[in-house]
Amino acid sequence: MSSPNNTKFQLSTNTTSATMGGVSASSPMQSLTINNFNNVLGQTISFDLEGVSLSFIATGTDDQAGNAAVLKSAMDTNSAALTAVGISYLSNSDGTGIEVTKSDLSPVDLSNYI
Repeated sequence: MSSPNNTKFQLSTNTTSATMGGVSASSPMQSLTINNFNNVLGQTISFDLEGVSLSFIATGTDDQAGNAAVLKSAMDTNSAALTAVGISYLSNSDGTGIEVTKSDLSPVDLSNYI
C-alpha cells in the first residue's frame, strides 16, 4: 500500500477494505465500491478492471460526486467490454462512488493503476 498522500481512491470490498495508490488490492473481491477519491483537479486516473482499460479526468478531492460521475462515464463508454467480462456497476446511493459486481462471483481484477 502507498502512503495516504499518494492515494487516489478507496476500494471497499465485501471482505476487506484497501486504499489504492498504485498497487492492486489483494483478497477476494466479488464486489467492491470505488469511492473516497483523493486527487487533483485535472489529474488523469487510469486502471484496468478485468482487463478493460478505464481512464477519467479527476474533478478534485472536494468533488466526490463529480469524480464518481466521470468514472461512471468512463465505465459507460466501455460498458460492452465490461459486460463481456461479467462486470456490472452503478452509482452508490449518495452518488459519491461506484459499486462494482462480478457476475460469476470470482475475484475482481484491478490492475495497472496509475
